[in-house]
Amino acid sequence: MKIAGLFKEQQDTLATNLTAAIASSRFLAEVHLIKTTAINILMVRLETPKKYCGSYPNSCPYVDRSWHKHKFHDFLEGADWVEFNDLVNDVCDQLGISARIKTRTCIIRKKFNRRIAYNSSLVGNFYNWDYDADDSCYYDGCYRRSPPSSFPTGTPGIYKNIYNCPS
Repeated sequence: MKIAGLFKEQQDTLATNLTAAIASSRFLAEVHLIKTTAINILMVRLETPKKYCGSYPNSCPYVDRSWHKHKFHDFLEGADWVEFNDLVNDVCDQLGISARIKTRTCIIRKKFNRRIAYNSSLVGNFYNWDYDADDSCYYDGCYRRSPPSSFPTGTPGIYKNIYNCPS
């Protein structure tokens, strides 16, 4: 995950606050300062391993296949990623930070607007996360409570909207 478009004075504050928020969550991650206006968040994992299905949206495409076993891993599943994205956005909202946050999979924040709706599209036989969304899927949550993020029903993982800053 890359957070870009920061001012130098915001970079250190955001990195410190992200590190603290991640440490008090169910996630583990490495927060790295890059250049003078960006942050990389790497090696995002769950603190406690659980049965892992996948990080895709919608329900498991392998549910009817006897060969597919859900093994214990510390990898994030789809809904876990949405929760982690919300945690990062919550920290940015609390600090009133404008930034561009994106991963290879999707855009998470555009300036002051956090993503609050994660949709999917059928590509071949599988669903993929939509990389971007229209303006209605983003919300300016700076200094206020944001609505919980939505995502496709059946998406594997755990989603708890507990990090949001108070109204």
